[in-house]
Amino acid sequence: MKNIDDISDYNYKNEKTWIFSHLTKYKLLFGLFVLSSILVAFFSVKLSDCTGRAFDIILGKDSNLGNFKSNIYLMGAVTFLVLVFKLTNYLFIELMASRMERDSRKEIYYVLLKKNQTFLGEKKTGEIMANANSDVQLLNGMVNPGISNIINTMINQIFSLFFIARINYKLLI
Repeated sequence: MKNIDDISDYNYKNEKTWIFSHLTKYKLLFGLFVLSSILVAFFSVKLSDCTGRAFDIILGKDSNLGNFKSNIYLMGAVTFLVLVFKLTNYLFIELMASRMERDSRKEIYYVLLKKNQTFLGEKKTGEIMANANSDVQLLNGMVNPGISNIINTMINQIFSLFFIARINYKLLI
């Protein structure tokens, strides 16, 4: 566990750089989150592809019952993979948001400890701590679901466009 002296490596230039410096502290978690988001998007689109093939078989374009059964098994496996990767996706982003909240709280306490006694004498300590705690909890909501939804939406749009173009590029127009 790091001690309180390790707080100073964050970028205080503006809000965006401060948030980015907190997020880049957990590069591995962020990378795993993005990877799991990509896998969820890929397998979700693949599930739609399998569903389309199942309808093709039902409508008579392919009369082979073996293809239908194998497609159903493939749909079950892909659905399971979507579930697993969604759960890991939620785990990684929540873990990163909780750690960012913890680090920010630690940082606020450190800043408050550096304040002089006149500042603390003018303000009610309980009010300062309540406001600081409330502000830090908002960071968790900003990361999860805020940043999570933005990244997942972008990745889903890219994969959807890719698979649409794979079917027929004219559908993109």
